[in-house]
Amino acid sequence: MGAVGRCLAMAIVALLASPATQAAVLYTQTTTSTGIAGLGAPVAVTDPTISGFDNCIAGQGCMGFGSSIPVQDFTLGFTVSPADLASITAHKGHGLLIVTAARDIGIRNGGTAPGTEFLIATGEGAVPLGNFYQNLISTASATIPGACTTGSHNEGPPVALDCGPNFDNDFTATESLSISQADLESFAADGVVDILIHPTAFGVDCNSSSTCGVGRLKLFSATLEFTSTVPEPGTMTLLGCGLIGLIATRMRKAIRPRVG
Repeated sequence: MGAVGRCLAMAIVALLASPATQAAVLYTQTTTSTGIAGLGAPVAVTDPTISGFDNCIAGQGCMGFGSSIPVQDFTLGFTVSPADLASITAHKGHGLLIVTAARDIGIRNGGTAPGTEFLIATGEGAVPLGNFYQNLISTASATIPGACTTGSHNEGPPVALDCGPNFDNDFTATESLSISQADLESFAADGVVDILIHPTAFGVDCNSSSTCGVGRLKLFSATLEFTSTVPEPGTMTLLGCGLIGLIATRMRKAIRPRVG
């Protein structure tokens, strides 16, 4: 077997043994802080006898009707070290903001998209990043008929803790938004990435009913990460084989005797 044949064989083995690309997470940081004074760490309520308004309290990280902390805009802050920024800048990839939250987000079961109860994310310099939970549809409770549907909030008691991932309970929903590499590098230039989160509000973002907008909110976590995508070994081997084949072809042409 010649050099080209051996190279192709190696490439086939490498391709069969690995995926087309290898994703490498070069930066990741998670926070549960909203920066809101007086708001405690998020704790999931598991007692279905506590009514929907009363189980939303600031001490358990809940903003809204039953809490002393109203739903308001807040900022998610992430630190980026010089080494992290250098790594991000040196590789091609993309950023991702991942949020896990609960309460009055998304669309009650039976409703239609887009909803009016969601979170709007904006980067530094008022760069729009997108919306969390705008098209999320809640599941109806398997234990309490009519809970969390378009016609009824499930205030309880009993609260349908399996109804969600929104409205009156802490059944969480996780969604993500992509951030371009250029935007992430710009945000991180000063060593801190600040993402503004605006929960939609009645009279500001929607006026369809007195219940539109985020009435209660509990943020369980937010993660910022940067992932680079690099060619897998089989792809690199194929590229090398191509170069070897090209060189071999040119050499054969160069030494082939002329006829006539």
